Amino acid sequence: MKIFILKTFLLFPFILFSSRVFAIDELQKFNIAKLFGFMEATCYYHDLGYIPKMEAEVFIKSSIEKIKVDLSHEHSKRAMALLLKKQPYCSSIIP
Repeated sequence: MKIFILKTFLLFPFILFSSRVFAIDELQKFNIAKLFGFMEATCYYHDLGYIPKMEAEVFIKSSIEKIKVDLSHEHSKRAMALLLKKQPYCSSIIP
């Protein structure tokens, strides 16, 4: 009986606070961070000359659109502003 009560007590916070909303929110944060990292890498390699301007523009635009669809227009604006702040030389490929 004591073991059952102990297991119930230890699992109670996980049962009480587990929710799909938190899982989706964490997944969205992960996806935004991944897309932002790809955008930073695209800007960096475009600046070095490894990625043509047209391909870099298409990738940045599609990443921003994905952020806009997944979250909101405001998040996509913030991502563009942060990218320009961190890598100002990317202003030529950001729409």
